[in-house]
Amino acid sequence: MSKLKIRRKSRAESGKALYNDRKDIIRRAAGNVFLKKGFLATKLSDIAEEANMDRASLYYYVGSKQDLYEDIYSTVVGDNIQQAQIIAEENIPAPEKLAKLMTALMASFEEKYPYYYIFVQEDLRKIESMNDPKNEQWLETSKKLSKEYFSLINNVVTDGMASGEIRSILPPRLITHSLIGMLTSSSQWFRPNGIMKSKEIGAALANMVLDGLNKK
Repeated sequence: MSKLKIRRKSRAESGKALYNDRKDIIRRAAGNVFLKKGFLATKLSDIAEEANMDRASLYYYVGSKQDLYEDIYSTVVGDNIQQAQIIAEENIPAPEKLAKLMTALMASFEEKYPYYYIFVQEDLRKIESMNDPKNEQWLETSKKLSKEYFSLINNVVTDGMASGEIRSILPPRLITHSLIGMLTSSSQWFRPNGIMKSKEIGAALANMVLDGLNKK
């Protein structure tokens, strides 16, 4: 472990509340910059400026923009996975589970704005094709968590189709891809404090989808 990493860890342990507050400020600043510039164009100096810090101070909290991106992604998507697991385990009909999952995902876009949308806008294939070793870890983390979340939704759809509660000529995976794609495309038009709350939008979209899936 480098001296800087040791100092970073020591600072986190000695003043945890202050450290966490400062880290949250950096995360919010990074989210704003990533959303405006994209991952590839963003520099740590941009994030430092957005957070009203000098770059040297930023290094006490962040090792690289890759570390920061992975930290934000793991936190945001990890929270969504945990919430989805709770809903998926509820003893309720599959359509109701699916509606709650869709509403929860849409609500997270507002609660964690703009973090989730910075992931949606990135062309991960392009970044991966660059074969930059610095990007390997966070790309692997993003793939792993995305697959885990997808599987949770897909299992609910699959079980619902097996029980006859959800009816469609489409295979479960295609339905799951379509549902997630529809919600994540809201990055193009949804902003907090609009005429409708995210939960209202999520519930309305869920009703629309389930009405279509359950038509004979």
